[in-house]
Amino acid sequence: MESYTDAASGRMVNNDYWQTRESMELLINNLQHQQAKSQSHKWLSGYQTIIAEIQGCHKR
Repeated sequence: MESYTDAASGRMVNNDYWQTRESMELLINNLQHQQAKSQSHKWLSGYQTIIAEIQGCHKR
């Protein structure tokens, strides 16, 4: 996981990576994860999930 916070706004972005869609779904369907997620309103004002497939990357 990578996490970034904008100092000015306090906005946070977390990036999670999985090798396969199936491994991501294991977390999504995990009972402890579901219980924690049901309480997320206590520490998050909102969130958005974007699922994307990385085709490649460029490094300098």
